[in-house]
Amino acid sequence: MMKEKDNAKAFDGADDLEAAAANVAPGSPGSMERADDPAPAKNIVFVRRERVYRDGQEEQVPAEAPRTIRDGDRLFELPDSKTQQDGFYHPEAARLIRAFPGSYKAFTEKGA
Repeated sequence: MMKEKDNAKAFDGADDLEAAAANVAPGSPGSMERADDPAPAKNIVFVRRERVYRDGQEEQVPAEAPRTIRDGDRLFELPDSKTQQDGFYHPEAARLIRAFPGSYKAFTEKGA
């Protein structure tokens, strides 16, 4: 039969293991994060179009997406224009969509 004092010692060792695991850099050997984890799913897409006139006809073509955009006190760093038009993941996608509804929409898979 284990005494209460011995039982506390067994749990103290587990705390040490958790603390050591928390200090390991992500992606390095021994980290909890796996290198082959999939990238986050796309959640936002750039949709703004601009009007151009060719041969007397109006056409709408995709606009060039900005690399940085400011909303109040936040400056957002964004990927290149092609990536934005294909859809990308951004942790604050909801804020971008609310602030720039004519430029950004929630990403949805076609045919889904």
